[in-house]
Amino acid sequence: MKTRGLTYLNKLVLYGFLLGVVPLLALGFFSYFRTSGTIQEYVEEGNFQILKLSQSRIEQNLKTVEASATTMLHSPFVESVLSLPLEGKYYNEFEQLTGTIRQLQVFELGVSDIEFYNMHGKWQIGNKGIYPFNQDESHPTLDIPQKTIWESNKNGIRMISKKPAYDPDPDVIITADIPFSHLRKLLLDTSPLGSVFMLDSEMKLLGYQDESFTRAFLGETELANQLKRLDGDGGKVNVHYGKQEYSVTFIRSSLTGWMYVSAVSIDMITQESKAIGQFTIWICLIITFAVLIFSVMGSNRFYSPIRKLYATVVGQDVQQQPLHNLKREDELQQIGTRFHSLLNRQQEMSGQIQGQVVQLNQFFVQKLFFGEVGPREIKEKLSDLQFPQSWQRMYVMAVEIDTLEGSRYEGKDLDLLLFAVNNIAGELAPRRAFLNPIVLHESQLTILGTDSSDPSWEEDVFKLAEEIQRAVRTYLGISVSVGLSYAFEEWTKVPKAYKEAIDALRYRVKLGHETIISIRDIFADSPAETSYPVKISDELRQAVHASDLEQATFLLHQMVRELVVQPFHFHDYQFSLMRFLSELGSLLQDQGISIRTLMKDDESIVESLFNLRTTEEVEAWFKEVVVGPVLLLLEERRSHQFRKISEAVIQIIHDEYDTDLTLELCADRIEYHPHYVSKVFRQEAGVNFGDYLLQYRLTIAKKMLVETNMKISDISEKLKYTNSTNFIRSFRKVEGETPGQYRERMQEIPAAGSPMK
Repeated sequence: MKTRGLTYLNKLVLYGFLLGVVPLLALGFFSYFRTSGTIQEYVEEGNFQILKLSQSRIEQNLKTVEASATTMLHSPFVESVLSLPLEGKYYNEFEQLTGTIRQLQVFELGVSDIEFYNMHGKWQIGNKGIYPFNQDESHPTLDIPQKTIWESNKNGIRMISKKPAYDPDPDVIITADIPFSHLRKLLLDTSPLGSVFMLDSEMKLLGYQDESFTRAFLGETELANQLKRLDGDGGKVNVHYGKQEYSVTFIRSSLTGWMYVSAVSIDMITQESKAIGQFTIWICLIITFAVLIFSVMGSNRFYSPIRKLYATVVGQDVQQQPLHNLKREDELQQIGTRFHSLLNRQQEMSGQIQGQVVQLNQFFVQKLFFGEVGPREIKEKLSDLQFPQSWQRMYVMAVEIDTLEGSRYEGKDLDLLLFAVNNIAGELAPRRAFLNPIVLHESQLTILGTDSSDPSWEEDVFKLAEEIQRAVRTYLGISVSVGLSYAFEEWTKVPKAYKEAIDALRYRVKLGHETIISIRDIFADSPAETSYPVKISDELRQAVHASDLEQATFLLHQMVRELVVQPFHFHDYQFSLMRFLSELGSLLQDQGISIRTLMKDDESIVESLFNLRTTEEVEAWFKEVVVGPVLLLLEERRSHQFRKISEAVIQIIHDEYDTDLTLELCADRIEYHPHYVSKVFRQEAGVNFGDYLLQYRLTIAKKMLVETNMKISDISEKLKYTNSTNFIRSFRKVEGETPGQYRERMQEIPAAGSPMK
């Protein structure tokens, strides 16, 4: 059987119950954990103080022993006896020293044995008597780096002190032994929760309270290894022993390097706190039951008005509600759903009406710009659409994006950017001072107006244009320019004002990007005569024809700047651009090159030119689209022509070398001027015409000398030398030998049977 979800009454009961129980449980758990932690802290602090006291007692005992031994070692009598050699005649002195040694072995200090070692005399004296020793074999522990040390052995601990204190080769060493039993007496008993013990620097057990526990604890845990790795004078670690966790507190002695350790079971510490926790749970359960009873009673009382409202608003329609709504909605939610349904219907209808009003407003404004609305209809629409009707002065403001180059946007984003600019203009314009802004073609248009006829209002229009530019730069990262029309008073003049604002924007080509241009400022002066820079244009065409890129670039920059100097009118500027483009096209046609070679993807060159908005863009366009390609085409044509001229002259020389050839004759043959042919031939061949002809004739002469028996005079005559003497002189100048010597040398090469080196 399917049931409904929680009713509002159930939620009230649950909320009241949780409101009373959750803080109670939080307080109970906090108290329990706080008590447990506090008890553990107090126990650990107590153990730490016991360790400090045990350390103080033991080290006080060690310091007393060390001080007594040092005092005895430095007494005159002991010093004199220890300096004697091991001989029988000093028996009395040695006996007296033995008595002095026994005086140090008092019960309170726990000293079991004291011995003196004469390191140079090689003898020792103590409770066992006096006898010699071999230092190299018997006493490895005597080699100590400092004055006094304490070390452990199998019976207890031993003090070793030397004299002189820091001499690596001392005269005398004294040792004092203290058994482990005395150390155990000095350790204070701790609480029944744990055990105290001592470890030396090598983690060997020195003293303890409970031997079996201590040895098992050290053997089954990694405590010794952990303590070895720890630095500092003291601290605390937790280790597991058996099934319990132990808190281990330790102190490291600065005197001996030994550790005083206390191990306490955490479970035993918190045993008392568990009893407190059980008591707390019972108290919480009793209070929870009381809270539940009061929650039910109070919730029923608060629910009574809601029950009546639910029965009035929703009760009649409960049977018609969908099953899934009955499951998840309580009474207040169902009441709220009914009210929200009514509000949503009202808002939906209002939104539809408002959307239609916005569309009607934009459609009306668009028709205003196109001049498709008559005076009577304008008056009716202004009234119906609640537009201002009392404006005395109006402007049309046109905003256009300067360029997307260098921004993060592409051409496909232009429409979205224009709508963003449209929204910015609508947000910044004063209320009741503009009609709905619209986007038309590539411009954002706004009709601004004021009830005042004061001309100073134009300053506010300029300020608004500046705010729009700053906002677009800040939020969109692009620059825009603003064009303003003349002020007008009649609504029927909106189309003319629209054209004026667009015409104003065209003057960006002179003023650059991110400008505010009023059509009134452009035509403020009377029209003046304009002139075309004919001289610069001619020089530029000559530089292009001569393939001088550097000069052509310089003159192109001057040409573009001259076109926008005062007086300036956009239509004159467009005509000058067309004239300049036509002159460059004529230069191509004069060279037999079609203007179509400059066109890309059937794009209109004129449209591309007129879409440019600044002088920098115009200059870059002419350089990249016109001048650069024209220079390249002319250079290719010129290089091809140079090769043809050079090849033709070389062919004439090869064919007619035995005639009276001259540069003028060759130039006449190929129908070019001799000076031009000479320049081209030298550039292509690398040598001038006369040198090339001489070299070729000498090549033919060497061939005739080797392959024929012609006389040198005949060869000279055939190659058109005036006499054989001139021929011999020219041959010797180039080859370094006379023609006869050359012939003899070349004829001897086969006879020698080996090639000439």
